Amino acid sequence: EKCRRAKAQGMAIMVDFHYSDYWADPQHQPVPKAWKGHSFEQMKEDLRAHTVEVLQLLKDNGIEPRWVQIGNETTHGLLWDYKSGRSAMGSTEREYADTVGHIDFAPEQYAGFIQAGHEAAKSVFPRTKTIVHLDEGWNFAVYEKNLGILEKYGVDYDMVGMSLYPYWAREKGRNDADGV
Repeated sequence: EKCRRAKAQGMAIMVDFHYSDYWADPQHQPVPKAWKGHSFEQMKEDLRAHTVEVLQLLKDNGIEPRWVQIGNETTHGLLWDYKSGRSAMGSTEREYADTVGHIDFAPEQYAGFIQAGHEAAKSVFPRTKTIVHLDEGWNFAVYEKNLGILEKYGVDYDMVGMSLYPYWAREKGRNDADGV
C-alpha cells in the first residue's frame, strides 16, 4: 500500500532487502528461521526466490522500484549468525554459529549472495539499479575490502549505498577535518 501511495505521489521507490526475520545491520545479519541449516547453494536459491517473489508482487501491482538494495549494511557480509556476544556497540568478541555469508570467513559465499540478489532483481526489473549497502562511510578501508571482494569474484551491482553516522565516526577517532 505504501508503494502505491508513493507511486501516486510521483515518488521514486527503493526496496531494501534485509534477508532476515529481524533487522539486519553490520553487527547482526541473522539467517531467517526458514533458511536455517540450508547449504550455501540452497540459501542462495532462497535469497533469489524471496527477491523475485517480492519484486514480482510489486510488478503485478504496477509498481517498479528505481533501486533495489541487496542486503542492509552488509559491511561484514550477510546471512551469518553468532551464538553469543554483546550488542552491536559492545565487545566485538563473538562465537560465530553460522559463517556462511560472513565476509571474513566466507568471502566467496558473501559475493555469491550479492550476485544472486542482483540477478534476481534484474530478472524482474532489468532497468532497476541494484545497490550494495555498507556503513562506516568515513572508513575507506571498509569499502576497499568489501568492494574488492565483490570485484575479485566478478559480482555485478549498479551502485554503492553508504551509511554515515557522524557520532560513530567521531567515536572512532574521525572528525570533519578528516573528511567526514
